[in-house]
Amino acid sequence: MNEYNPDHVSVIVNFRVGQKVVVFNSNNEILFLKRSNKCARAGGWDFPGGALEEEEAEEGIVRETREETGLEIEDVAPISLITHLRDDPQSSILLIGYKANLKSGEVRLSWEHDQYKWVSVEEALKIDLPEGHRKFLKAAIKNR
Repeated sequence: MNEYNPDHVSVIVNFRVGQKVVVFNSNNEILFLKRSNKCARAGGWDFPGGALEEEEAEEGIVRETREETGLEIEDVAPISLITHLRDDPQSSILLIGYKANLKSGEVRLSWEHDQYKWVSVEEALKIDLPEGHRKFLKAAIKNR
């Protein structure tokens, strides 16, 4: 336990806010996107998502999904949060995880991804993902 320090000055950390969504189709399959070589983690599997802009959080993840995949989603619900703390407090990231259901559309990938696949829950758990994405996947499956 820290002792009281009357000279302590708090450091304000401003987080950038990002979002990811685990999308289920009517067959209970999960959408995975493969990152293009124009992005960080090129060749890695991912979920739709991106930075929150000047919008409500759930509007942002619906927009990002539409921009990256051409799909419309519904029943969007937050499932988990993770933080990526960086040495520079101004570059730390708060990432919101969601689950959602496919509403309509055909996959049309943006430049950020060059492949996609719908996989069963069992197959999804075998895909190599960053730790935070795996946390979102497990939370989405648990809260399905």
